[in-house]
Amino acid sequence: MESRIKMLREKRGLIQELLAVEIGVTQQMLSKYEKDITIIKVDGITVARKIRETDKNVLIIYVTSHESYMQESFSVRPFRFLVKPVEEKQIAGCLEAAYEEISSADSYFRYSYQRLNCKIPVRDILYFESKRRKVYIVTEKETFEFYGKLNEIEESLRASKGIFLRIHQSFLINYKHIKGLAYDFAVMDNEERLSISEDRRKLISKQYCAMEDTFYVGM
Repeated sequence: MESRIKMLREKRGLIQELLAVEIGVTQQMLSKYEKDITIIKVDGITVARKIRETDKNVLIIYVTSHESYMQESFSVRPFRFLVKPVEEKQIAGCLEAAYEEISSADSYFRYSYQRLNCKIPVRDILYFESKRRKVYIVTEKETFEFYGKLNEIEESLRASKGIFLRIHQSFLINYKHIKGLAYDFAVMDNEERLSISEDRRKLISKQYCAMEDTFYVGM
């Protein structure tokens, strides 16, 4: 039993080191928000928003006694939300999930256009849009295009760790880049509003809520 605990702690230590490197939670980054660190005791949401201004991909994990903060925390897209008291196995499971998320962060979407083979990190893609025979890949910085079918793209992305929602016949959007969701449209990180087709609204609402629930880890 003691050896098992020791191995778990060593593994967790390794994961924490990798998280510190990959996520970018470095002393330098924290010192940048030194004035805000004291706010964490009162308002961790404010600090998370500051961090999101610098890094939209960093994994944020909340550990709090206030379950009422969970709904508000969705605005900064936390990776997990732990409610005290927290058991050791919950922390271990949370760190392992974060490690798997980081390990899969380098997955790419590959396509060909004008005899050129291209690839884009899946996590950078805001959404795919289909127009006639072309598909447009929209990121925050650029838009790419190629000939393809959205149905085939949707199927190919099921194997990746990225979560995409088919909100419309013409739109396949990245859940991680949804800034807000209304009944009939989604607001993306680039402030674009994309329509949710009438026949998909109930399903999208259900899928979105189910994904939000995965952030919560209680007793």
